[in-house]
Amino acid sequence: MIQLRLAWWRDRLAEPVERWPVSEPTLARLHAWGEHRSHLSSLVDGWEASVVGEDGGAALSSARVNAFAALAALLGETSLDDVRRAAQDLVSPSEATARSPRLSRAMRPLAVLRALAVRSAQGRPATPLADMAHVIRIGILGR
Repeated sequence: MIQLRLAWWRDRLAEPVERWPVSEPTLARLHAWGEHRSHLSSLVDGWEASVVGEDGGAALSSARVNAFAALAALLGETSLDDVRRAAQDLVSPSEATARSPRLSRAMRPLAVLRALAVRSAQGRPATPLADMAHVIRIGILGR
């Protein structure tokens, strides 16, 4: 059943936006991706490889990094290296670099997600006030 649903998504993302069903709200929100929607197809392929294949999630991790880079390009980012590094740290937080890359205002949510994933992977105990202060600092400064 999972493969049928993934095949449906792969088919929709491969066809022109004008042919997408108007009754699907998720597809309606993806109109803005335009030519970058091929990266979303990679996510579908990555999920299929993760569910059915035996690659250990490598294809999905790579597709997630590429999707974040495509989103950054869609938002007008010119330097995608920092975005790719932050996304890689998000999908593999145990392998994260010591210092987080500085991200633009548009990509600050990625910086926050990266920081939370890295803190969790480090096994730090939850400290709500300190964690909130950390997230606010990253949201404001981008690092």
